[in-house]
Amino acid sequence: MRARVLDGGTLLAYEQALRRAGSGVPDHWRPGLSDDEIDELEEAHGLVIPEEARRLWRWHDGISPTAPPESNEIAPGRRFLSLAVALTDYQQEAAEMRDLYGFDGLIGPFTAPPHIYFDCRGPGDAPVPIMVSHDYELPQQTLPSIGDLFATWTRFLDNGFWAMGSEGDWDFSYIDRLTDEITDLGVY
Repeated sequence: MRARVLDGGTLLAYEQALRRAGSGVPDHWRPGLSDDEIDELEEAHGLVIPEEARRLWRWHDGISPTAPPESNEIAPGRRFLSLAVALTDYQQEAAEMRDLYGFDGLIGPFTAPPHIYFDCRGPGDAPVPIMVSHDYELPQQTLPSIGDLFATWTRFLDNGFWAMGSEGDWDFSYIDRLTDEITDLGVY
């Protein structure tokens, strides 16, 4: 599968899908970071952020911590972390990742299992693979890029797999419709 590199059009499509579904999340995005701010965070945490991941945090730096509960998840059960929080978590988990899996360089930009990671070990200008770990299993690549992740999430909203509840929060009834393929993908 050829990677779809994250771009403004892919991010806009996801934001529009969220709004069509009735999500209040886009009203609580934090402002995006500048390249200088990203550079400072890279230096402070000792990890280079590839261009595709930088695009995400330039777009928005997570969701405001003051967002109401029904509007604080970018996907069902998943908060979108600021880069500073994601890198602090990375720094705390890097040694454990090396001990458990023999590598590090994976950033967890979202909360909730299955755990989604951006694989930042490749060249800075290459697509950033999506790695998923189910219950502390060895993270496996399930998608070739962050762009593919957001395109998948947009499809989940557009085809009705994901929906919002009457209060503007996520409707978790999709769990009953999980297929083996979607479960293996781990990005639901």
